[in-house]
Amino acid sequence: MALEVQVYKDVRAYEAKVMFGMSWRQLGAAAVMLVIGGGAYAATAITLHAQGASWDSATNVALYVLFPILIPIAAWGWWRPKGLKPEQYIGYVINHYASRKVITYADEYRGLDESRSADQRNARAHKQDKRKEKENLKER
Repeated sequence: MALEVQVYKDVRAYEAKVMFGMSWRQLGAAAVMLVIGGGAYAATAITLHAQGASWDSATNVALYVLFPILIPIAAWGWWRPKGLKPEQYIGYVINHYASRKVITYADEYRGLDESRSADQRNARAHKQDKRKEKENLKER
């Protein structure tokens, strides 16, 4: 009987599950979402009800208020684009769009002519001259 152990491809990508199947980052995000989301929900619902709205409509509107507040926090806790943390990935995206897209290359052949000896350059020029003479003869 053989023992089997799961080995992750990249050990650095592993996050320990601390509580409720969540990592420390996810647990922190859930706690922040609970505090901020609960406060925003209660404040919105109570304010709308105090202004004359029914509890049903006030709580429905309060739910819509929560989405733009809680989505960035949830993304910070659970989103892993390409296996990176969101702050790393967003940094790479900003760097990509802020950097220049033009790549210039040096002339590769100029350096070859300068590094050759004078005899090699003269032989090359002689071959080119002969080639031009043959082309001129063919045209006549």
